[in-house]
Amino acid sequence: MEKPFQFDRCAGHLALDFANTVDGRGSDHPVERVASYPDLVAFAVQCELLSAAEGHKLLARARRSPADARVVHERARALRDALYQLAAAIAEERPPPADAMAELNRAVGRLEIGADWRWNWACAPGHLDDMLGPITIAAAELLTGADRERIRLCAADTCAWVFLDTSKNHSRRWCDMKVCGNRAKARRFTARQQGDRA
Repeated sequence: MEKPFQFDRCAGHLALDFANTVDGRGSDHPVERVASYPDLVAFAVQCELLSAAEGHKLLARARRSPADARVVHERARALRDALYQLAAAIAEERPPPADAMAELNRAVGRLEIGADWRWNWACAPGHLDDMLGPITIAAAELLTGADRERIRLCAADTCAWVFLDTSKNHSRRWCDMKVCGNRAKARRFTARQQGDRA
């Protein structure tokens, strides 16, 4: 059995990590990492939104109800893309896109306060979209809270991932210094060397 893709969780926040499940958004060839319902379950398990056992149960249910799984997968990707658009708008200090806001509001509309005074996702336990509840709660809290001002867009041209800048002076430029930051440093070094030779 093929090992599931390991999602990069460098954004510093669940909702932003989910928004970043497309690689190379700024390139000509972005790569979809949530290409199927099992990919969505793999993301949820890796983020500890579901246990491995819960993930296996959802996959078994998805095999029994493939049409339902396709609907959940499409909703998840619509929510993911809306979160990305909203986060990018915040990072670039633009008004939020109306269609993205409407998509998030549809998801938020399924939240309810339970007897434990916590937000709950309005679905039966074990439903195929269980993982979307914690993502929606995390997104709503981030986008309506003070940390919204810390949302940034990676400075790498081909990346365009969003992340939460938790640096002391709020100057972080890269989603991941080890990846995008190092690439930028290497390009600057090469450009300097070429300039020196010229």
